[in-house]
Amino acid sequence: MITTEEKLDRPIVDIMTKQLHTVDVNMKMVDVRLMMAKWHIRHAPVMENGKLVGILSLTDIQRMSFSNVYGEDEMSIDDTISDLFTAGMVMHKHPETLDISLTIRESAQKFSQREFHAFPVMQGEKLAGIVTTTDILKFISKP
Repeated sequence: MITTEEKLDRPIVDIMTKQLHTVDVNMKMVDVRLMMAKWHIRHAPVMENGKLVGILSLTDIQRMSFSNVYGEDEMSIDDTISDLFTAGMVMHKHPETLDISLTIRESAQKFSQREFHAFPVMQGEKLAGIVTTTDILKFISKP
């Protein structure tokens, strides 16, 4: 059985999500919300001309919501509001990233120093994946 110490020394590439769902900087937030719900994702890298320019989280989308304020009309209000904004208007610009060469331990240390729950993983200038706190916890806690 592999020890936690051995797990922590594995490369981040072993646990990162490689099949990414990204959004274009000009994508309407109503479409971003639908895409994230469809694929059950909580973080989406934002791209412009093939380059990473930001990141969106489910929390960013929830901040735009009027849920529980207007009852049954909330979805139509949320859709109307979301249609006014693009991903580029809501995203966190210039996201901090992790290099693909990092270990899980080094990545976990970065998470502990910052208040983020996801980091895009870069290979040079290219987006290679995304890793979340959940990815790390699931990997470390599995037997």
